[in-house]
Amino acid sequence: NNCQFFKWKGIQNLVDQHGPSEIKCQCGDITRKMVSNTEKNKARAFYKCNRRYKPCNFFLWAD
Repeated sequence: NNCQFFKWKGIQNLVDQHGPSEIKCQCGDITRKMVSNTEKNKARAFYKCNRRYKPCNFFLWAD
């Protein structure tokens, strides 16, 4: 078999494969799931770096 199939592993693939609670940021840490309270994105869930001191800029909407 000489299959040449290739697919980039994107963020959605990470959510599907590992589950949302195991998404890691650029620091290598498991992210924190939070909920937006802004008018534009009221009650919309997202993931961000879990570090309190010098967090990276990782951000991903949960939907």
